[in-house]
Amino acid sequence: MQPDIVIGRITSDPEVTNVFWMQICEFKNALTIDDKKKEEVLGIVLEVMKKLESVNYHRGNLVRIVEEQLSDRESVQQPSFDRTTGAEKEFEAFLLQGKATLDVLVKVLSPLCSIKLQTYGNSGNRVLKALKNNLPKSELERANWLMNMIEVSVSWLQQWVGPYRDRYNCSLQIHGFHRIPINLR
Repeated sequence: MQPDIVIGRITSDPEVTNVFWMQICEFKNALTIDDKKKEEVLGIVLEVMKKLESVNYHRGNLVRIVEEQLSDRESVQQPSFDRTTGAEKEFEAFLLQGKATLDVLVKVLSPLCSIKLQTYGNSGNRVLKALKNNLPKSELERANWLMNMIEVSVSWLQQWVGPYRDRYNCSLQIHGFHRIPINLR
């Protein structure tokens, strides 16, 4: 006899699975769109979950490397540096996967309100413009919470996606981890 339900893992990160998948299952029933579009939304959510899992993976690796490097350098008596820790690679991957998550997430607008965007674009300003220009006036008020959330995020995304990623990634690649002993006498 074949079971009606097969329980499996959606992602290897239980936090991502529990938070996002359970919420989308609740949300799915509240959507007033056809079943084909609901399935498209679920597919996009699964892709976002995979991206978030990757973001969390690289964040965890970065934290581990930094903690190890700081711990290793506590007892160093001579100036030292290490350009081979991998921290810069993990930091870059963390930033890139974070941006990629937004680029996938924005695709949910297509089945929900027929707005097709390839990327989150211009730190969210492209999404705001698309919503304001394409939603009927009757829907704009309902989408106000979403537009407010995006507007609040624009300034930190401009820093994160642009200068932070570029400056800190280049800085880590050039300089690596340094430890300069402090003479406390």
